[in-house]
Formats: sequence, C-alpha cells, structure tokens
Amino acid sequence: METVGYYVEGIVETASLETAKETVKKLKASSPKNNGKYAKAWTFTPRNNGLSKSYVVHVKAPHYRLTHLLEYGHATRNGGRVPARPHIATAEKEAIEEFTKKVVQGIEES
Repeated sequence: METVGYYVEGIVETASLETAKETVKKLKASSPKNNGKYAKAWTFTPRNNGLSKSYVVHVKAPHYRLTHLLEYGHATRNGGRVPARPHIATAEKEAIEEFTKKVVQGIEES
C-alpha cells in the first residue's frame, strides 16, 4: 500500500510542477503590459509541506504590489476609477482544472 502512496505522490508532484510552469506562462501572456516589467515578474517557488512538495505562483518584488490593483481596479487621486483587468482569476481557474485533469489521468494510466 505504501508504494501506491509514493506513486500517487509522484504523480501529484509532477502535475503540480507542470501546472505551475504553464500557469506562469499564461500569466505572463495575459498580464497587462505597460512597460512589461509586471508581466515578466511572474514566477513560481517550490514549498515543502512536510511529505509533499507544492509550488506557489507569485509576482516577484517590487511588482507584487500591483496584483490587487490591476485585478480589481482602484480609485485615482482625482476621484476617478481605474477599471479592473482580471487576469489572475482566469489563470487560477484554468490551473485548478488542468491540475485535477493531470492527476486523474496519471492515476488512471497506472
């Protein structure tokens, strides 16, 4: 039974790494590009959760401050509003679906 657990753990780790890489590519392509620095700042970082490994997709400093402002819009100094440019939520939704599909497919193939 332990070998099955290790096998599934390997499938999950592989699927999470592939999904993180693909999500970063999608976010770099779909991010708003004023000068391109925000879009280029997307990356992923591995995290060890005891037994398993996960990946966090994020924007490197100092551009992480823009994520909420761009995703949801914000007020300007003169009382106007800057419209939202949702790009993170769509990439997150696609990543969740893709990850689930890869894990299920990997388990079914074994």
